[in-house]
Amino acid sequence: MERQTIALNHRWRFALDRENTGIRDTWFRQGIPRYRELQLPHTWNVESGTETYRGAAWYEYHFDYDESFAGKRLRLQCNGVYRDADFWFNGENAGRHYGSGFTTFVIDLPNNIRAGKTNILTVRVQNPYTDDALPRDRSFDWADDGGIFRDITLIVTNTDAVDYVQVFAEPEITGTDKRVNETGGVFSATVHLCDNAAVSRPLDLQYEICRIAENGADNAECVYTSGKYCITEGKEYHLPAVQLKMINLWHFDRPCLYRFKLSLSNAGGIIDEYSVSFGFRKFEVKGGKFFFNGEAVRLTGTEWMPGSNPAYGNAEPKEYIRRILTQLKETNCVFTRFHWQQDEALYDWCDKHGMLVQEEIPHWGPSPLPIGAAEMEMSRSQAEEMVRSHCNHPSIISWGMANELNGQAAETVQFMRELKAYFKELDPTRLVSYVSHTMWDGPAKDAATTGDMMMVNDYCGQWLADKDSETEIKKIFAEVSDKPLVISEFGLCEPRVPGGDKRRTSDFIHKMNVYRQFPGIGGIINFCLNDYRTQMGEEGEGMLRRRVHGSTDMFGEPKPSYYTVQEYCAPVRILKALCCNGACIIELQCAGELPSYSIEGYYLEYKGADNRVIQREKIPVLSPGGTVRFEYTGEHIKKVCVYRPTGFSVIEKGIIGSNKCSTESI
Repeated sequence: MERQTIALNHRWRFALDRENTGIRDTWFRQGIPRYRELQLPHTWNVESGTETYRGAAWYEYHFDYDESFAGKRLRLQCNGVYRDADFWFNGENAGRHYGSGFTTFVIDLPNNIRAGKTNILTVRVQNPYTDDALPRDRSFDWADDGGIFRDITLIVTNTDAVDYVQVFAEPEITGTDKRVNETGGVFSATVHLCDNAAVSRPLDLQYEICRIAENGADNAECVYTSGKYCITEGKEYHLPAVQLKMINLWHFDRPCLYRFKLSLSNAGGIIDEYSVSFGFRKFEVKGGKFFFNGEAVRLTGTEWMPGSNPAYGNAEPKEYIRRILTQLKETNCVFTRFHWQQDEALYDWCDKHGMLVQEEIPHWGPSPLPIGAAEMEMSRSQAEEMVRSHCNHPSIISWGMANELNGQAAETVQFMRELKAYFKELDPTRLVSYVSHTMWDGPAKDAATTGDMMMVNDYCGQWLADKDSETEIKKIFAEVSDKPLVISEFGLCEPRVPGGDKRRTSDFIHKMNVYRQFPGIGGIINFCLNDYRTQMGEEGEGMLRRRVHGSTDMFGEPKPSYYTVQEYCAPVRILKALCCNGACIIELQCAGELPSYSIEGYYLEYKGADNRVIQREKIPVLSPGGTVRFEYTGEHIKKVCVYRPTGFSVIEKGIIGSNKCSTESI
């Protein structure tokens, strides 16, 4: 039997448990009283009257028995439940998931499905502040909306079934300082079987690798088909490495994806099929620089704080997420981070459209201290769930261990060393980092140096009013120069720092000019795209409590600073756009400082007054600092626009004085 994946998003029953009596009154057996129906994703913290509710609530889902369920393994995949969740199936305890509200996890349902009857799944969710979770107590700066705020899926398989697969896709890149798009590669994978999957051993395993076309379909011809492998024991099976002669590499401007398809069979035939997409790419640190697919790169980006639109909170629909990710990409963001774990669908988008991401454990803030065994246990648990659910996304290039603890404390340094080693056990292929805000107090001894790259939040001249970014960055490189530095946050937070969007713009320009002076800065991440909802917010109340930190508002409407970010992070600069009696000269340059990476497949469009495309030009391959000149004679044009090969806007400029002689450069 092929596996079934059934979305359980519609017609849930819901009720708050303000008096916390649901357990005592056995709602998990009797049914939840005084309910209303809703669909997932859902959070009560953007609903009138419950905006600040921190307590228990219950969800209940009814579904009919299907004959295909007989004798099968039933599992729930939960992509996000905030925060502490207990599960029952037909009144019997099915498990719990505590201390982590943003990770994806799986619950095995007990073998008590009722044939010919309605079956009931019950979930109790709590979101009070607590020290028994990461983030701890109120030590976080984002929305903590309670509820089942992402999808839940029922997975139906045979008893012998695949739990998940961890793919290892290593391209062969040697002896080059240029970007590599096609090369040989080595593929291997570890297949993890479900618990107690030992009923029908031996099992035969076979797989194929196919390239995914741009329209999402697998190509007719696959690049590799394996022979059969026999599994006789154990929960893990390591597929031997195979050499592939020629594969296309994944890049944020050329996001080539492959699909791994696995079939599991016994003497009776196929018993499970499993597939996952992945990409071949190589992101590494060498000589204090980032190298991506063989090319030395310096990257720019912006962070988006999800859950901030008060119409949705953390229960943002996928359509909205895709819209904001498009807006983020069009700030020329190719490198970003998330302070907490995100949904599978978000990373699918980043895989398909090209964005590099650091996903982080939401361990934030210096209080309460000290950190110790309990925090390590919670961190290791979240690391396991992050790797299990997201290890095959080529967009994720690094795992983040924590943000803004006391990085100068010896116990923090030791904690990060141990946690990094654990991440490397789980996933030896990715970078691991810690994000600091204390590196300015002593760079060499800070916990930021435990990472594969150094990440520091720069609020010099603002929160740190007595410090200057240029002076402090010089101190960092004077003490530590063997790792690239990433400015993981910088920006203006109102009203704590006055000046409005005008100052946000001028501060951004000033900081970018400072960062461009230091070749050891491998990347910057502007903080942030949007004004965001947070329980620490200085403005607003209830669902509108927020920090005014963005180049867009909470609803995604751009401010003037949005376009400044777009311009300064653009990999292409328009040096000249001169027109004289209908003849135009356009000169472009590939940015050579920050950002710095080659451009391939980009194109230029000439547009008229109605935004109509008059003509399109292919931009040749340019290395950082390289220039190209275009000459155009023809229909009156109003502006020129540059696009990535993926279709995202890079930069546009209006033509001033078209159809008459002009010496003005735009």
